[in-house]
Amino acid sequence: MSRPSDIPNETFQRAVSFCHRYRDASSQEEIVARVLMAIEGQQVRAGLTHQQLATLDFIEKYQAEHRVAPSYDEIKDALGLASKSGVHRLVHGLKERGAIFMLDGRTRSMALRRAA
Repeated sequence: MSRPSDIPNETFQRAVSFCHRYRDASSQEEIVARVLMAIEGQQVRAGLTHQQLATLDFIEKYQAEHRVAPSYDEIKDALGLASKSGVHRLVHGLKERGAIFMLDGRTRSMALRRAA
């Protein structure tokens, strides 16, 4: 398919990439939903401070490696923070901005809001 003249080349190439990635999607609605999830994920990251981004990146890498969320102590040590209260502030900032969600009263219950 050729690129329509009113769509920038970079945008068109990203769309082609999504179509290839989700070629096994069962419907157009699923593809559109995955694209919207990706856009929303980018918007969430755009509103974060540098420390929040570092925290989110650490949580993401830790979960990928260990299949469980890191503890506040592990986040504190990884980011070189002096106390867990700083971790609490960062994690709850991420929660307020919709980058993660947590179950109240449960340890290691952080989960990322995934983009497509």
